[in-house]
Amino acid sequence: MTGGRTPRGGGFTGAVASEWTKFWSLRSTWWCLVSATALLAAFTAVISLAARVQAEAEGGAAGSVPVGSVGLAGLQLVQFAVIALAVLAVCSEYQTGSIRSTLQWVPQRGRVIAAKTAVVGVVCLSSGILFGVVGDGIGWVALGPFRAGGVGEVVRDVVAVTAYLTPLGVLSMGLGFVVRSTAGTFAVVLLLVFGLPAAVQAVDSAVLNAMGHYLPLSAGGYLVDHAVEPYGPVTAVVVLLAWAAAAVVAGGVLLRRRDA
Repeated sequence: MTGGRTPRGGGFTGAVASEWTKFWSLRSTWWCLVSATALLAAFTAVISLAARVQAEAEGGAAGSVPVGSVGLAGLQLVQFAVIALAVLAVCSEYQTGSIRSTLQWVPQRGRVIAAKTAVVGVVCLSSGILFGVVGDGIGWVALGPFRAGGVGEVVRDVVAVTAYLTPLGVLSMGLGFVVRSTAGTFAVVLLLVFGLPAAVQAVDSAVLNAMGHYLPLSAGGYLVDHAVEPYGPVTAVVVLLAWAAAAVVAGGVLLRRRDA
């Protein structure tokens, strides 16, 4: 007893606070976010100005270039930063051996992965908002009178980017618990997200091609492009969340069964 009160553990809140502190103590976190934002800003500015010059040269009418067509062009670049953030949030602990300390401080392994998921999810969500605003914001300014679309379209783009990058980050984090190696996890994530869709499309099989629509990259593409076929944004979000949940569950099961 201390001061008439029984000391209590940190619980889930304490585990989240610990994971949050560890996450932001990594220099790689800051490097990923700063470099990805700078790269996105530069890339979007170049693409937007090129589109504006082309529109002027062709005598294009005002409002002829959708903001999203240039604002989201850099998404293929920044998604790698999100993957890196999520993978390093897990694998850096296995690489340094600090995962042992983490499991000593928070023996409930389910709580560890839940706290890690919460932190990575919030960071990826915030990153998605940041990247969406930066991309469409720069596109909006650089296109000038040739920009098409209003605030509603910009908000829709930001929501779509965020809804894609957040499950992608959580998926990468879950696979980090499965593989436990930085290089190995990167390889698995890249093969799953980018390699597998290309392989499926290369095979002349109606079944495999149909299955390919439900891979993470396909669902993310339909979501960001605001497609309605073969399915709409709600289904795309459900598909992405299902992949993320499967990775987290697999990571949690293996975390419970294996030694650190």
